[in-house]
Amino acid sequence: MKRFLCSFAILLAVLLSVPFLPTAGAQGPLYEGIDVSVWQGNIDFSQVKAAGKKFVYIRAGYGLYQDRYFSQNARNAHDAGLQTGFYFYVTARNEIQARQQAEFFAALIRDQPYTCRPAVDFESFGNLSDPALNRIALAFAQTLEAETGQLPLFYTNTSSAAYRWDVALTRYPLWVAEYGVSEPSTTGHWPGWVGFQYGAGYVAGIRGQVDLDLFSPEVLLSALPFVDILPDSWYYDALVDLHRRGIVLGSGGYFHPDRATTRAEAVAFLYRLAGSPSTAGGLHFTDVSPNAWYAHAVHWAQVRNIAQGVAPGRFAPEEAVSREDFALFLYRDRAIKGHDVSARADLAAFSDGDTVAPWAREAVSWAVAEGILQGGGHRQLSPNAPALRDQCVVMLQRYTQI
Repeated sequence: MKRFLCSFAILLAVLLSVPFLPTAGAQGPLYEGIDVSVWQGNIDFSQVKAAGKKFVYIRAGYGLYQDRYFSQNARNAHDAGLQTGFYFYVTARNEIQARQQAEFFAALIRDQPYTCRPAVDFESFGNLSDPALNRIALAFAQTLEAETGQLPLFYTNTSSAAYRWDVALTRYPLWVAEYGVSEPSTTGHWPGWVGFQYGAGYVAGIRGQVDLDLFSPEVLLSALPFVDILPDSWYYDALVDLHRRGIVLGSGGYFHPDRATTRAEAVAFLYRLAGSPSTAGGLHFTDVSPNAWYAHAVHWAQVRNIAQGVAPGRFAPEEAVSREDFALFLYRDRAIKGHDVSARADLAAFSDGDTVAPWAREAVSWAVAEGILQGGGHRQLSPNAPALRDQCVVMLQRYTQI
């Protein structure tokens, strides 16, 4: 009966074509993915991506053997633009074999492009004791980390997570398997999971069933410390550039790209771009505490006439900055530095060009002419809309390149 109920739950999920959505255990957004091997045969990864899958883990090998479809799958998944990772099926029965297999895995993937952490798949135990299993698993994971320079994932099922694996393995983020549930029943010593294999089903581009997964961005080998950013995001390159230069920051491991940029954040971007110079004198705004993290940036922007308040004595640091506001900040910053700001674009080319505020028209026209501010769908500038953090990042990076 239990077997029938489990099968029914999996079938129901497949028919609905909706993944089980976890309620806890993973941080940040979750993305649909699959994991594949020789058993899936030829795969059309472009169809897989069109079906909404963003991640794919590909078996590279097992023991000291390469998966027959490894190279083909790796190439085609990458060409389709999927976030790609590789896993290895461990068959080692002692620590020496574990190290050999980890070195073999590392050699297989060394010249392959991949964006996700390599994964250790250790589920064939034979008659090994739990202490022996943990020594072998740790030897494999440590060797793989040393060979690749990357922290690998550790794949296991919930039962093994609960009863077989020691706390030492929790150094490696958990990819856990349990079919037919909306959330893994346990993660053992791990505080949570970054990958969840929740069932099997049919996906366009693949003959037969394939393992279905949910992945957190924490599985990515990202150049950014943010769990809410994917490398195929339209603003990714701009964010990487500005974050590396210390101009754009996040908090608590999140960047919040869809959140409106505050006026304090907007002037902080420009202040950091200027090298965070020292400031002297007092603040003229009653709503900006001298101890606020943005106090120096606001004072610097005020003194340089880049950003003034919204009313006498009021800067409104937590209010959203509009797209035309931010264009004006950039325009003033450019002019104060002594650069040419004479370029102009015809705002009548945009369906909402006449909605630009009179005090911002010159700056918006300049920003459009320089390619800093670009319209969206239906040739709209949306000048009065809040400037989202991803939009500000791209505008700022374009500004640094003129």
